Amino acid sequence: DADEAGTACVVKFAAAMYLETSSSPAPFKDIDEYLRSFKTDAGKAHAALRGLLAQRRFVAFRAPEAADDPHRLARVFHEQHQTGDGVKSLCTYRDEFREWAAGRYEARPDREVRARITKCTKSEFDLLTKLALADGGNSKEPVTAQKVTTALVANILQAVASMNCVPSSIEAPAWLDDEGPWPPHELLSARNGILHVPSYIKGKPCFLPPTPRLFSTTALPYDIDLSAPKPRVWLAFLNALFGDDLESQEALRRWFGYVLLPDTSEHKILMFVGPKRSGKGTVAR
Repeated sequence: DADEAGTACVVKFAAAMYLETSSSPAPFKDIDEYLRSFKTDAGKAHAALRGLLAQRRFVAFRAPEAADDPHRLARVFHEQHQTGDGVKSLCTYRDEFREWAAGRYEARPDREVRARITKCTKSEFDLLTKLALADGGNSKEPVTAQKVTTALVANILQAVASMNCVPSSIEAPAWLDDEGPWPPHELLSARNGILHVPSYIKGKPCFLPPTPRLFSTTALPYDIDLSAPKPRVWLAFLNALFGDDLESQEALRRWFGYVLLPDTSEHKILMFVGPKRSGKGTVAR
């Protein structure tokens, strides 16, 4: 509202926006002139605030940090563990670390992550020491690398976890940053990419390269080959197993297609019934 209380609220918000953005609200030369304009020309000031919001170039303020600040070292660690397009490859999800590899987010034990943090921190401290020695320094004390202690590693581990935490409310598979080109529950992840099963069935474009923006904890451990020939050996096995029972062959094909995705809308289970050494184990494997 354009009353005194509303204007006071907008002034506080405008000041915060000014500190968080990379540019000044045109046409004002500084924050003081900008805030004063709310009293002298409220319409002009509000227009400037709208322009500031439209720019959307936000830069979070970061206070100076010590060399052993856990959050600074956690950022160094994450910089060494990211994909080619700048996405952090290590995250936390439901009380465990997961790392994107081979098309899925694989679980990583805390002990392994601690070891990698220790190695990364030691390298960072050695680099800082090397730079200090090259600079000459003014201290009469010998320049030595800072120690990587258990307590420091624990604090860095906590900071690392906080910087890329996937909410536990998210059910995998899910797109992390947007809706994605297809619903995640219709996707099949593999080592070499992502297949949209409904589009594949309809003969439409259906394949994407692997991306960490799809949060999936499962993926096929082999490549999907869209130009692969028919599985002659498998088809021959089915013919030997079922003979002329085409209905059973079709039911098995449908079931294999059903279990490719997390969809359970059919509310069905599959039971193999038959004598020993009749192919049940081969089909299950």
